[in-house]
Amino acid sequence: MYLESDRLFLRDFVSTDAPDLFALDSDPRVMRFINTPATALDQSITLIEQQIAYYKNYPGLGAWPAFTKSSGDFIGLFALKTLDKTSQIEVVYRLKPTFWGVGYATEMSRIVVNYGLQALKLPQIVGVTQPANLPSQRVLEKVGLHYVQDAFYYGTIVKLFSI
Repeated sequence: MYLESDRLFLRDFVSTDAPDLFALDSDPRVMRFINTPATALDQSITLIEQQIAYYKNYPGLGAWPAFTKSSGDFIGLFALKTLDKTSQIEVVYRLKPTFWGVGYATEMSRIVVNYGLQALKLPQIVGVTQPANLPSQRVLEKVGLHYVQDAFYYGTIVKLFSI
C-alpha cells in the first residue's frame, strides 16, 4: 500500500515503526478524544502485528503511517477500517501535535477518502468524532463528509459523518 499527497506519503506499517507509533499513541493530547494513551512500547508492537494481519484479512484497508515527503518525518497515521463492530468503513487520522494546524489532516484524508471511493469502490465512507472535537469535524466536512446524526460507537456518543 502506498498513497501520496503533495506533501505526505503513506505506506504499510512495519515492525520498526513501533517507537513512532508509541510516541503518537502515548501522547495524551493526541489521545484526548480517542482512547487511553499507550503506556508501553509493547502495546504499539502488538498493534502493528494486528495491523499487518488486518492488511491480509481486509485487502486495501488498514491503518498506515504518514510521513512528510520533504524530510521523511513520521507525523501520524491515517486509516480506512471497519467502524466499531459494523461493516461500515471509516476514515481515521491522528497526528502528532507538532503537525496540527498545517492542513495535513485534510490533505491526506481527502486522498484516503478518494482512494476508498474510487479504487476500492466503497459505496460509503463514514467518520466519527467526539462531540467536542470540532477540529476533526471540520476536517471531515472539508473532505466531503456530512453530519448524519449523533450515534453510539466505541462505547460513547459520537458525531457520525458520511459520504
